[in-house]
Amino acid sequence: MTTPNIAADLITPHAIDSLAACNSLRKFHDVTQTLIKNQQLGLDFAPKRNNAFALPVALLVCYMSDSRRESLDPDQIRSFANAYKAGDHVDPMTVVPESGKLRVVTGITRYAGLMLAISEGCTIKQVWVMETDADPASIIIRQLNSNRQVAMKPVELGNSYRELIELKVPVPERATRLHVKESHVRTMLAFDRVPAEVKQMV
Repeated sequence: MTTPNIAADLITPHAIDSLAACNSLRKFHDVTQTLIKNQQLGLDFAPKRNNAFALPVALLVCYMSDSRRESLDPDQIRSFANAYKAGDHVDPMTVVPESGKLRVVTGITRYAGLMLAISEGCTIKQVWVMETDADPASIIIRQLNSNRQVAMKPVELGNSYRELIELKVPVPERATRLHVKESHVRTMLAFDRVPAEVKQMV
């Protein structure tokens, strides 16, 4: 006997009643899965989860050489340290598992804030992290997209875009994945080619 197809956006009265009783994301997740299995909900309602885990701080390693920035902002580091101390929400850092450790590839300023909080006596044994693809080009693009809250210097962008050229990522693909115009990418690449003394003046 074959199972009949149902509409992707199906939501039955039973499903509405069941979801109304949910008071947490975990409950929504579990109830939604059951309702879909019982054909009370369509696949548009299928739950998805980010690949986030609370893992030991002791497993984290972080290298400034991985940063897209020439230096980290001390005020931002302090802000993150205060947030960790207060137990406030801090977005997960993104990591790549390597040789039994977790290399931080985005959230390097968050990591610095975490270490500052710990150095000042705050006990933090676990922190939320997300895994990313170890592909170097994907890491650079993720870092650039992660750094939008505080504008990067032209020299930092130029360096990053040049590295993407070396990794064989074409300009149109770079612009699409970074959600910027191709003209912006080309301008930063042109800036990257000017003499060092000119860069220092910008």
